[in-house]
Amino acid sequence: MLLATLLVLAVTAAVFAVTQIGALVTLLFVIAVLVLAYKRLPLLAFSIVFSILFVIYTWFGAPGGLWKGLLLLMLVVMWLFNIRPLRKALISRPS
Repeated sequence: MLLATLLVLAVTAAVFAVTQIGALVTLLFVIAVLVLAYKRLPLLAFSIVFSILFVIYTWFGAPGGLWKGLLLLMLVVMWLFNIRPLRKALISRPS
């Protein structure tokens, strides 16, 4: 596990040295999705991690207005789905 962590850190450093911050945030996003899904963490954990990644991308990257708005809209929808009655009513209600 330590070797895998070091490998991910090395790849991240290499990507950061070669590309822009958007590629680094994309790599962190993909790693976060894989780790969170593998550990089967709740939606709240996904929402917190993706909020942190969005803030990092907004501060250090230069997202365009429309792209930033779309990402923020998707993040808000994810946070709304953390409200259990709303999620049950919109997604998991019986047909």
